[in-house]
Formats: sequence, structure tokens, C-alpha cells
Amino acid sequence: INGYPDGTFKPEQSVTHIEALALFARAMGSTSETNRDVVDIAVKKYESLLKPYSLAFGTEEVSFLLYRGALKESELSTYLSSNIKNEPMKRYEAAIIITKAMGAEEEAKANLLTDLSYLDAGNSVRRSAVCVLCDGSGTHAGHGRKQVFAKHGGAPQ
Repeated sequence: INGYPDGTFKPEQSVTHIEALALFARAMGSTSETNRDVVDIAVKKYESLLKPYSLAFGTEEVSFLLYRGALKESELSTYLSSNIKNEPMKRYEAAIIITKAMGAEEEAKANLLTDLSYLDAGNSVRRSAVCVLCDGSGTHAGHGRKQVFAKHGGAPQ
């Protein structure tokens, strides 16, 4: 993580959609010399697809995420449209992308749970991605719902 162009970090500032996508891609190795050829191929492959989004930065990272399957072409407007790309990314949005990056999207779909309304997520797909990031059952480290929330302020009613 390099921070902002002026060399500063802004930990109190929310992470925008485009910043989060860049962070995820870098965590997946997009800046590694080993992946340089992959990034070059991805940028060429997705150049025309990304052009309408007028990205000031992040083209290489978003291309890498598309190439690796952590982001789908059909999701680009969800994260990169002009009125959204500089807005803060929500936790469930991050969970969905991380789940895909982990190669766990099918597991998440197979484990769609409906009784996870206590999570900060609006539908079962979002909740299933958050669930996979826990331990696949909607809990942390094998603890039940009430045990998890007892540690974090009590179970919701």
C-alpha cells in the first residue's frame, strides 16, 4: 500500500470503491513482478471495457481482478459508475469480492442461508459471502450466533 500520491495515508477516511478494488488486486499480487505479464495481458483484454469508466487510477488493478475472476464484467457499473466509484465501499461489497478472490463463490452460493439478518447485508447472496469469510456456517471460529454476538455486544433480537 503506497498511500496517496503525496505520500500520505488517511486512516480516518473511508475507502472508496476504486481504492478498495485496487487494494484487493494488490493483495492478490497485481503489483508482483511475477504477475507483470498477466497484468499486461489483462489491461489489453479489458481496455475498451474499462474506457467508459474514465478511471484516474486503478485500471491495471481492475483489469487484474477481472482476469482473475474476482470481479465480473457485469459488476463494473456496480463499483465503477461515475457516481459510485468514489463513494465508500460497504462491508458486504468487500466480502463478495474477497469471496470471489478466494475462489469460494460456488461455496457461498451452495450455502445460502436466510437466517443471517443480523449481518450488515441486504440479501442472501451478500450474507452468503460474509458467511464464507467467517467459517462457512455464518459463525466465527465455530461459535454459534449467540456466542459470536455475546463477544461483540450481544445477540440481536
